[in-house]
Amino acid sequence: MGFDGFALSDSPEKRRQRFFRGFDINCDDIARIVVSWMPILQPWGLSMNWTSWEYGAHCGNIVTVGIVHERVAFSTLWWILAEPGNSNKMSQYE
Repeated sequence: MGFDGFALSDSPEKRRQRFFRGFDINCDDIARIVVSWMPILQPWGLSMNWTSWEYGAHCGNIVTVGIVHERVAFSTLWWILAEPGNSNKMSQYE
């Protein structure tokens, strides 16, 4: 898939990281693009979800906002919280 060859197994991932390192990704712009592709008529139903997970010693907290269509929520915005805990930490992102 574009990265085939005799390189070590970690090499393709390192190439992708170097490629994207030079880009500043604006999540608001990505959300607008995704929403423009969705053939969902307004008014929209919105959902908000908070999830917390642990992988070894690493804790992850993610808050998402999605558009609901036919009982399925499509995440369009998300925030990765820097600390473990509950969603009251969102005030630092407002």
